[in-house]
Amino acid sequence: MPKGVFKRTEKNKKHLYAYGKPFEYKCIKCGVIFNATPSSKRKFCSRKCKESVCQKKEKHPMWKGGEKIYECFLCKKIFKRKPANVKKNVNVFCSCRCQAIWKCKHQKNKRTNIEIKMAAELTSAGIEYIEQVVYPKIGIPDFYLPKYNLAIFCDGEYWHNYPEGKERDRKQIIMLQEIGVNAVRLWGKQILEEEPLRYIEKFL
Repeated sequence: MPKGVFKRTEKNKKHLYAYGKPFEYKCIKCGVIFNATPSSKRKFCSRKCKESVCQKKEKHPMWKGGEKIYECFLCKKIFKRKPANVKKNVNVFCSCRCQAIWKCKHQKNKRTNIEIKMAAELTSAGIEYIEQVVYPKIGIPDFYLPKYNLAIFCDGEYWHNYPEGKERDRKQIIMLQEIGVNAVRLWGKQILEEEPLRYIEKFL
């Protein structure tokens, strides 16, 4: 047998594929011989033959009704999704962002030192606040002042002082302003080493 020529058997399929030589297959519908590589795993010579044999959607015996309507657990948005992509006994979210916001809200974390200091400053000034208010699709401010319609973010230098984080934080402020909520971001140094309330005086 000449060098580089292999007998077309199942054992030598990988070798033939490496040389770029396709195999000859017989269409299981019409019997026509066609060429295809082993990796394609083709059984039909054309799409027409495949569609005439393979049942799709409602005609398929394993059909489960297709996409179903769900409601996002966080933002209450109505959306469609395949049941196979939804886990049982797990909250359903319309996007990864909604899921991340919900997890961040319900994770068991203690207050950071800058949040403790900011809460003490607001309490000493007699300002009522709500912690960790969720804004779907936007984020979770650390404090919200209902009387002044003001959202306050307490940003640590480690997690927020990088280009991607700064751009995300800037977009959060813009999105909150678009829905009519005043927003301000304070760095950890501004809260711990200075008087943080002077940065929100213009909103009070």
